[in-house]
Amino acid sequence: MGNRKRKAASLRLVDLTTTLETSEASTAGAIDVESKKRVEHEKVMDEKSHMAMARFWVEKAESLASPFGSLPKDPMMSRLEHEAMRKQTAALKVPQYEGVDKRPLPHETIAKFLRETKQDCPKAQAWLKAHDMTKIMREKMLLGIGEREDLKKQVIRNLRYRTLLALKAANASNEEVREVLSRFPAEKAEEPEDESRTDPRAQFQRVMAAHEKLQKALAEYEALRKRCQAE
Repeated sequence: MGNRKRKAASLRLVDLTTTLETSEASTAGAIDVESKKRVEHEKVMDEKSHMAMARFWVEKAESLASPFGSLPKDPMMSRLEHEAMRKQTAALKVPQYEGVDKRPLPHETIAKFLRETKQDCPKAQAWLKAHDMTKIMREKMLLGIGEREDLKKQVIRNLRYRTLLALKAANASNEEVREVLSRFPAEKAEEPEDESRTDPRAQFQRVMAAHEKLQKALAEYEALRKRCQAE
């Protein structure tokens, strides 16, 4: 009788142990499945985030490619505010004077004339100072345009590099990589050097043309000087 009770107790203990082990195994399996799902979800979200970042860099590069829109051939009137209208004017035309068929003298010729003949005239000296300042500002503006173009190219290259890193982190497919990179502005190839600029004959022709232009300007300057002296 005592042996039967002990055997029954042993069997119940074995069943309980087996049940606990099965329960622990199923619980561990469920936790492992949930962990894998969470890791997979985080991976997908991370890839989507990098792909969105790559497309963001592409949009930035596209905005830098053409900062200014092309002007229309026939500009229309544009509305400013409440019933206020403004029409874009055409380029300034060279003024025509009665009895004068030739174009007005260049500012450089006028400046040379004033420096030689009007050294004591305050108005002439003021005009010369304004002329010199205009030349300096024009040179700075041209230099600034070149610097901005170089900076824009450098920024676009940096954006392309960031986009490639983001596409790699996003595990993008070949189609996605081609679609994203095709939106980048194409880099302009450096133009080959013009051989006509180094050709001795072309250089001689340019020198002769410049000499003729100088002689013509000096003749006009001499005629203007004689006219001023006669007056």
